[in-house]
Amino acid sequence: MQPQVIAGRYEVTRAIGSGGMGTVWLARDTVLGREVAIKRVGALPGEPAAAARAMREARIAASLNDAHVVGVYDIVDEDDAHWLVMEYVDGQSLAEQIRDEGPLPVARVAGIGALVARALAKAHQRGIVHRDIKPGNILITKSGNPKISDFGIARAHADDQLTQTGFMTGTPSYLSPELARGGDPTSASDVWALGATLYSAVEGAPAYEAQANPLATLQMIASGSPRPMELAGPLGGAIAAMMAPEASDRWDMTTAADHLDRIARGDMTMPLPVGAAFGAGATELLPEPMESTQRLGAAPVDEPPAYVPPAGPDDEPRRPGGRGWIIAALVLLLLGLALAYALTSGFGSNTPTPGTTTTVTSTNTKTVSPSRPPSSSTSSSSSSSSSTSAPPRPRPRRPRPP
Repeated sequence: MQPQVIAGRYEVTRAIGSGGMGTVWLARDTVLGREVAIKRVGALPGEPAAAARAMREARIAASLNDAHVVGVYDIVDEDDAHWLVMEYVDGQSLAEQIRDEGPLPVARVAGIGALVARALAKAHQRGIVHRDIKPGNILITKSGNPKISDFGIARAHADDQLTQTGFMTGTPSYLSPELARGGDPTSASDVWALGATLYSAVEGAPAYEAQANPLATLQMIASGSPRPMELAGPLGGAIAAMMAPEASDRWDMTTAADHLDRIARGDMTMPLPVGAAFGAGATELLPEPMESTQRLGAAPVDEPPAYVPPAGPDDEPRRPGGRGWIIAALVLLLLGLALAYALTSGFGSNTPTPGTTTTVTSTNTKTVSPSRPPSSSTSSSSSSSSSTSAPPRPRPRRPRPP
């Protein structure tokens, strides 16, 4: 039955959801003139632990005083019931967004995770463990700002244990392996639960398929591996580092917040722990090669080296361009031999060889080749065979001695 007015001040409008420890109602604060969310704590009026739980949640939320944690304004008693008066978040839960939109964009999920991790890191520094991080407990405002709700089962290290023996606290699909095996909750348990929450947001489904029996789901988490990620992209490695089976191998919440924030901003340069990624779609982040950034600059790029033909098995290492010089030398040698042959064959004919020069003197005619120095034999031969030479003058003969 819907209450009408609580504590003579809060006019109840409608139910807007349910938390781990009660139903949440939208109400109007008639004194301050604002909308608030009111949650009834404890299913049964007068339950001994209900008041203690309500006071604990109020103390924890008030002590955090973080922009990404749903604030608690007041706690009132009405008709043997305990009511928490909280900040009203006008928006959807992350679970509702996954249901309506399916897998969410990587950068958007990383941004939500970074802000939630930062708020949880502050809680961990104060010794507070939430113990029920899941998509349904992350509220998203219309401007996209996430807020953690339902610290109803959160517990500070100094608090007494209020959970009844045999009563399981938390949602099975988001309980870490050590909790599934019956261990005590720690800050590492919240890290695993946030990683599983981000997994569901980016993949559109939980890391472990829900079973009809919650104990079967816990058995899968305790001993099995999550389903491979296919859509997480650069977020896959971060999720894997947060969901490491051993609590000691996981990031702490501050480290997770830093890495998620950098992924949300598009930074892909930080390396992840070796072996952090799991599944076919998980991608380990590595530093970008310097080559890609050098190409964007104005510095000139060196010319590629000349091609060097590969050496044969018995060949000596070849130098660039060596074969071309050998071919050129052979061609020049052949041309020289052909020219020498042409010149030498021309001296034995009666027709003057083209390119020779005829010199006429008073005594004899000498034919000088430009390529070979003249000799006595070639001079006389040229003077007798050349058709253009002048006839020699008769020399006076000297009388021989008697």
